[in-house]
Amino acid sequence: MAENITVHFAETNKTSTYTTGLEVAKSSVLMICSKADTVTKQALGLTSLIEAMALGKPVIMTRNKYLPQYLEDNNVGLFVNPGSIKELREAIMRISSDNEFRRQLEKNARQVALEKCNLKLLTKDLAKLFETI
Repeated sequence: MAENITVHFAETNKTSTYTTGLEVAKSSVLMICSKADTVTKQALGLTSLIEAMALGKPVIMTRNKYLPQYLEDNNVGLFVNPGSIKELREAIMRISSDNEFRRQLEKNARQVALEKCNLKLLTKDLAKLFETI
């Protein structure tokens, strides 16, 4: 197992966004337990995922029907099924033991953040939204 893997635990619903951001920045890998919010039809944990990607951090995240598929398709991290201890263990072992694989995930995460989660796209989407109102 790689010696340079660090783990920090933060319950995002109990800490400030600033504190959570600091924990993300200190971590080598971010593990996100994403919950499907069926009321808003959103994936809880998406902000943490985007923050991790912007910092070039690979993630291990539970699959969620509201997560954009391009995240998994672009290999920004490893996605596991909720409740699968076997998949979670395998994901942790793969990221912690394969430095080249982890570096590729880091590169992919940063690239996807730059291409898909940037201010230019956000303002374009907001402009479209305002035009419909």
